[in-house]
Amino acid sequence: MLETVARALQFAVAATSIVLGLRKPKHRPVMWFLVGTTLADLAREGLERTGVFDVPGPYTGFANVIGQTEKALFLTWDAGVVALAMSLCLKRRPWGALLAWLGAVAVMILGYPWLRAERLQSFYLGVDVLTLVVSFAFVVLWVRRDTSTERPGGEFACLFVVLCVEVGRTLAYVRADMFASWNRAVSMYCALYGTLLLVQGGLLWTGSRTGLR
Repeated sequence: MLETVARALQFAVAATSIVLGLRKPKHRPVMWFLVGTTLADLAREGLERTGVFDVPGPYTGFANVIGQTEKALFLTWDAGVVALAMSLCLKRRPWGALLAWLGAVAVMILGYPWLRAERLQSFYLGVDVLTLVVSFAFVVLWVRRDTSTERPGGEFACLFVVLCVEVGRTLAYVRADMFASWNRAVSMYCALYGTLLLVQGGLLWTGSRTGLR
């Protein structure tokens, strides 16, 4: 039930971001992040329905391809967070986030089957921590830059919401088993998408009255 609510909120947030992104170019990094991670989650769900993961690993052949693809899609969230922070704070194309994601995927592929179960959990946690460190470093660089002539818009509010939830999610993984605490993570995603829906809904409301530029 909770996962259904989270998925419905995720779809609503992605759809709202598309409307905002088409009207307001500065919001497009948020749009690409939300739409991209939503599509990645749908793809992961499709892979899980193949039944491959019903049998314990390690996997070989086609099953291994499915498993590695699912893990690569899982890491698109972290790559997306870094890409979003880089795009908004540094005003740069997020090629660095893409290269980092490809590097992490290569490590998982080359490290398999050694890198699985508890070791994979530690790897994911390390990626989460690195994501936070890099993203907040971008935020610090943005704050230290002269922003007297640059008024932060709603896209930064979305970034800060994402980072706050990412901190909570990472702390939850530190305190408990990542795979066993999935229900707690789903609750956090509900809070994330619910808050983003309110933020973006507010931007649409104010934009419809004042005109989005």
